[in-house]
Order: sequence, then structure tokens, then C-alpha cells
Amino acid sequence: QVENAFRTMKSVELRIRPIYHYLDKRVESHIFLTMLAYYVEWHLREAWRELTFNDTDLESKKTRDPVAPAKRSDSAKRKASTKKTIDNLQAQRYSLVLKNLGTIVKAKLTVTLKAPKTEKTTCYEIKTNYTPLQEKAFQLVDEKVPVYP
Repeated sequence: QVENAFRTMKSVELRIRPIYHYLDKRVESHIFLTMLAYYVEWHLREAWRELTFNDTDLESKKTRDPVAPAKRSDSAKRKASTKKTIDNLQAQRYSLVLKNLGTIVKAKLTVTLKAPKTEKTTCYEIKTNYTPLQEKAFQLVDEKVPVYP
């Protein structure tokens, strides 16, 4: 798991390219930010187990033989075969859940209407309506990601 963590830290998912620092403070800062990014990613992966192809039956992990090959639960097999979650949403890879959330837009639009003797400026706020997958992703984060004071 540690090797996978370090591979993930420098992979496409975190998008942290190799950076070469020579000052101690910069090296420490770079390592801290990389570890923080991985920590956030780990929490998101755990929270979004329902939305991804990961197995949600974590209780069976505690009782299984650690040397024997891992066996998928019935719910994980069903999710893999139907490509649907329990809530009938499209099951996706973690990177696709992030990409889907990246389509959310909040923008401010300012329109100025000019008439011969008047000028009227109106501001509009445009927000994307969440898809069912986006709503579920935010709900799972609210429920499962710890908030520290």
C-alpha cells in the first residue's frame, strides 16, 4: 500500500510533476503538500467506494485469511457485472468521478444594456444543476470525510 501511495502521489491523478528543490524548506514544503494531497485523495476514495468499482463490504476483509487470494463480495460482483451502484447510478473509476465533478460551473454574468439616455447593468449568477452522481458524491463526502476543527 505504501508503494502504491508513492506511485499515486506522482501519477496523473494528483498531477504533481517532479520538481527539483535545493533549499531545505522548499523540499519539506513539497513533501508536505504531496502527502496532504494523497491524504485528501485517500479520504475521497474511501468516501466514494459506493460510486466506484471498489468493494464496499469491508467487514469481510477483517475476517478473511490475509495469505489467501482475496475474494470479491457478491455486491462487488454485481456492481462489476451491471456497472451500476446500489442507487442505480453508473459505477465509475475514481478519475471519472473527479472528471464528472469538474463539470460543475458557478459563474457571474454581467449584462449592460445601453439605451440612448440610460444604461442598465444587471448581474446574474449561473450555477450548474447537479447530476444525481454529483449529488451522491457530495452527500458521501459530507457523511464520511472527517472534519477537523
